[in-house]
Amino acid sequence: MTHVDDYDLKILTLLQSNGRLTNQELSDLVGLSASQCSRRRINMEQANLILGYHARLSPDAI
Repeated sequence: MTHVDDYDLKILTLLQSNGRLTNQELSDLVGLSASQCSRRRINMEQANLILGYHARLSPDAI
């Protein structure tokens, strides 16, 4: 099981709201360096805590 700390939780919450955040935007919001946010994101993807990034479509678009 992967240990999730407060920074990871904040990253997950922010990405859940907006999966298009860049590492720089994410780092500004979380308070870590962009490289540290990138490492954490990659680790959470590899641990299957982040399963993907999706587009929410308007019903009119389909």
